[in-house]
Amino acid sequence: MREDKQGFVKRVKLVLISDPRSNVEDIEYISNYEKSRLEVVEIKYQGGGKARINVTANSLGAIFREIGAEVYGAGATGRF
Repeated sequence: MREDKQGFVKRVKLVLISDPRSNVEDIEYISNYEKSRLEVVEIKYQGGGKARINVTANSLGAIFREIGAEVYGAGATGRF
């Protein structure tokens, strides 16, 4: 499943980078974040901003909602 999540996040990244309103520069899926078994999506914005979202055990749909909420909404539920 890790490979599915990693590939999914890469595809979402391509869509968000193509939207100039998102200000997204890069998105990365990190499994075993800091050796803690957490699954994290890290979003880097143009200008240097950064957000990390805990997506441990989330489905692909939940990951998509979290990324969308962070980029376009009021912030992801799993943000830390």
